[in-house]
Amino acid sequence: MRENRICLTHGTADRLLETLAVRGAELEPASLQARDFTPNVGVMREGLRELCGTEENLINVLVGVDKDYRDGPDTMCQRFYGELPPGSILHVEEGIYVASPYLNLLLESRELHLVNLCSMLGRYLGTFSTTASGGSSDEIVSRAPLVPEPELSRYLSCFKNTAGTGNLREALRFTCENAASPQEVNLQLALCLPPSCNGFALRKPVMNYPIKLDGKDRRFYDADYICIDLYWPEAGFGLEYQGEKEHKDRMVQDISRWYAALQKGIELWFVTKEQLGDAVQMDFIAREVARRTKKRINEQTWPTIGELQRLLDALRSGKWLNPDEKLRTRRLRRRQHAA
Repeated sequence: MRENRICLTHGTADRLLETLAVRGAELEPASLQARDFTPNVGVMREGLRELCGTEENLINVLVGVDKDYRDGPDTMCQRFYGELPPGSILHVEEGIYVASPYLNLLLESRELHLVNLCSMLGRYLGTFSTTASGGSSDEIVSRAPLVPEPELSRYLSCFKNTAGTGNLREALRFTCENAASPQEVNLQLALCLPPSCNGFALRKPVMNYPIKLDGKDRRFYDADYICIDLYWPEAGFGLEYQGEKEHKDRMVQDISRWYAALQKGIELWFVTKEQLGDAVQMDFIAREVARRTKKRINEQTWPTIGELQRLLDALRSGKWLNPDEKLRTRRLRRRQHAA
C-alpha cells in the first residue's frame, strides 16, 4: 500500500514556490515519481493553507496512475506519465511535496497560450514576486530567480517528445532573464513576441544590465554602476520603465542616471505605464527600437494598432487566453497586401 503523499502543482505550487523563495527557504529534492503520489489531500488541507499563506479553495496535485485521476470538489489532478529527472520534486514537510519550478513550468506549458506562458516564464526568470505579497502588480517583493535559464534548458534536454517541452523551448526564445517587475516583463514581451502573438519580433534586450561608472561619470550619479531595464548593448540604446508610484519622487535621481548614461555614450528612453498600455505610443517606441537595432520593418507582418492593443490588454490584465486561439489572422491581410 502506497504512503499518502501529495505533490502540489500549477497554481498551488506557484504560490508556494513564490512564498518560499521570498523567505529564502531552500527545499531538498526528493527521488520520487508522479506514480508515488495520491490525490488524497484530506487532513493536510489546513497545513497547506498555512504554508501558502492563503485560503486555497482548489488544490492542484500531481498523479501518475490512471486510477488516481479523479477530480474532487476542491481538488484538481494533473497527470504526468514517464520518468521525471532529478530535481523535479521538492520536499516541503511530512507528506507534502511540490513540483519544482522546472517541472511546474513544463506542466503549465502543456495548457497555456504562448503569451501566458511567456508571462509566467518571465516571472520565473525574473527577480521579483507579486504572488508572495498577495497584492497587486504594484506590490513587488525582491527574490532570487526561481529558474536560471541555462538550468531550465538542461532540464528540458532530459525529455524526449514530452508534451509541453516544445512550447517551453519556444517561450524561451522570446523571454528574457532578470526582469525586476511585471511591467518590465510586459514591455519586453510586447517588443519581442512573434507576429503570431501580435508582437514586434524585435531582438531580445539584456535586462537590468549593469553599467560601471568611473569617476568622471559619477559627477552626475554617485554610484558604482547603473542598471538599465532593457538594454541593447550593440546599439548603445536602452529603455527604462517609469512606474507610477515607485518613481514619482525620484525624478531628480532618474535625470541624474540619464546624464550618467549619456556620459557613457548610452541613450535612454523612458516608457510610462500609460505608454505601455497605449498601442499608438508603443508602435512609435517599437519603430525606434527597430531603427536603433537595425531591424528591417516588414509592414505586412508588423502588427496593426488594433492587434497590438489586444496584446497589450492581454499582458496587462493577465487574462488566460485560449491556447488554440491565434491572436491574429494574416490571410486577409496578405490578400489585401497582394492586391
